[in-house]
Amino acid sequence: MKKSLITDTIILTISGFLAKAVGFAIRVYISNKIGSEGMGMFSMVSSIYMLFATIATSGISISVSKLCAEEISKGNTYSARKIVRLSCLVMGLVGLIAFVVLFLSSNFIGITLLKDIRTILSIKLISIGLPFISITSCINGYFFASRNVVKPATSQILEQIVKIISVYLLFLILLPKGLEYGLAAVVLSITIADFFVCIYQFILYKLYKTKIINKSFSLKNTVKKLVSISFPLAINSYLNSGLRLIENLIIPFSLRKFGQTFSQSLSTYGMLKGMVMPILIFPSAFLSSLANILVPAIASAKINNDLVKLNKTISKILQLTLLIGILLVGIFMSFSYDISMILYHNIECGKMLFSLSFICPFLYFDMIIVAILNGLSEQITCLKVNLIEALIRIAIIFFIIPIIGINGFLFAIGLSSIFSAILYLRKLISITNIKFDFINYILKPILSASVVLLSTRFLYKTLTITTIYPSIGLIIGIVISCVIYLILIILLGCIDKKDFIFLLYTIKKKK
Repeated sequence: MKKSLITDTIILTISGFLAKAVGFAIRVYISNKIGSEGMGMFSMVSSIYMLFATIATSGISISVSKLCAEEISKGNTYSARKIVRLSCLVMGLVGLIAFVVLFLSSNFIGITLLKDIRTILSIKLISIGLPFISITSCINGYFFASRNVVKPATSQILEQIVKIISVYLLFLILLPKGLEYGLAAVVLSITIADFFVCIYQFILYKLYKTKIINKSFSLKNTVKKLVSISFPLAINSYLNSGLRLIENLIIPFSLRKFGQTFSQSLSTYGMLKGMVMPILIFPSAFLSSLANILVPAIASAKINNDLVKLNKTISKILQLTLLIGILLVGIFMSFSYDISMILYHNIECGKMLFSLSFICPFLYFDMIIVAILNGLSEQITCLKVNLIEALIRIAIIFFIIPIIGINGFLFAIGLSSIFSAILYLRKLISITNIKFDFINYILKPILSASVVLLSTRFLYKTLTITTIYPSIGLIIGIVISCVIYLILIILLGCIDKKDFIFLLYTIKKKK
């Protein structure tokens, strides 16, 4: 039986989109309940949590996915399941240690680092979920490697359902007690969801039966391979999360040096990280699903020496990523204020969204190209580029925001994203034979997106439904933009029928 990359991607895209849609709705609901200052507090707590979550997972999902894909491609499912069990045991212990350290250091972090005593309770509550995400990441890696994407797909949906029920009920109990307890309700809902997803994934794994062809397994070789893959990924993740934490701590500090009060800086930071950035990231459901599939698919193709098809696939995926990213620049620039007013009733969010819209192609391009490079065992390259990118951004944030305010962050993320995209692409071209067609991948899509930007706004203003039913009008406007853009890129020859056929049937694998 054969499964194509696109089939797996469609499954994950649908589930990922549903999960992201529900998650985004939850975030909008939360932001309207606790405000921009509360979202600022939540973003800072999340930064701490992400650092410890990185320690608790240590790149194990990609490592398990890659090793299991190699073993499954050889018909050795016994070894693949042994790898999962070993990983769950080790990473469960690592997650437990991360929980203890974060829980015990919560007072220091809340008072000294975040400088807000109201965050201490939330740090303690969110730390409880760390052992659960450690185990879940191992099991997820196995499911992606075995191309059984339905199971992690359903767990995504379950996670969001548990979150929305939990946060709604907890808000009824805790929010009347103040912002500190409102924030505690948010993070406790995350911990509850982590617990349920872990139990659900473990049950699915135990029920998932595979045919055992042989029972060859080498503990020494497996540990060696896991360490060789996980170590650079872990160091990369540690540095990346650590530098992101520094960045997130510096932004409110720099805003205060610019002249804002503590509350104002927290609100601005909350709008940026908790309200605007999620809008920009939300459309990446398709690409994040594709990124999850790419690592085992590329690892298997590399082992099978199917390089011609692999290079063609990589080229088309990069093109698709840029086409989507450039389209979204046009959409966000056209509807930034409408989106912000409908979701948050906040004009300042619209200004930020308009200014940050240009980073979409770079955000999505980096996401995909990093997945490709990980599949090609280029973790060290990703580590170096991430480190350089983060240092550039931190330097700009520290020195420029105190002078020009939040626009300094826009400059920082724009410059660092462009820089990293160029370095990643340069490395990918040097190790593969991919063709990067600048005219069809970038120039023509930009021209098409410009037409969309100019024409859609004119058409949008003529629709009376936009004033009567703003939400419906916005959806209609976005759909019109997508249709115009698709027609233009087809007419300009960016894509043709062969591209659709190739993407529908690419990288078919035997199971």
